[in-house]
Amino acid sequence: GAINLGLTDKLILAFPHVKVLARPELIINEEDLNPHWVSGFTEGDGSFTFNMANFTASYEIILHSRDKPLLLKIIKFFGSKGSVGFYGVQTSAKYRITTRSDLHTLIIPHFEKYPLSGVKLKNYRIWREMVELATNKLHLTAEGKAKLIELKSTLNKDTY
Repeated sequence: GAINLGLTDKLILAFPHVKVLARPELIINEEDLNPHWVSGFTEGDGSFTFNMANFTASYEIILHSRDKPLLLKIIKFFGSKGSVGFYGVQTSAKYRITTRSDLHTLIIPHFEKYPLSGVKLKNYRIWREMVELATNKLHLTAEGKAKLIELKSTLNKDTY
């Protein structure tokens, strides 16, 4: 958000005695990531999306650009599949994996073995069904496409 851009001139003038603290650099340790941690982190910062225009599913995590080293560690956890790059106006970094076979053989098995436990579990299950339909080429049939449209209408439509 806007707070990441620093203080406004108005705030600096209103509070001249307040010194801005430098944000410490993120230092990533060399330990392997705990798979349960990856699922928990996804619960907070990950998303499961499906683009109906080209029947492309994706698993992604978007963080502030200063956290790119953490995303690089996550991509390594998932066998260096997917990509990490900058997003927006270079203030965000994104890990994204869209290759259907990688979603089917890496991402889905991970979340089956180390399940999500919050609201995102419902979205994951809808998304997983969409990936399975597309992987089995059922999106090429009228029935499969109708099912995808129905599932898409419920994906990421949580009410709290």
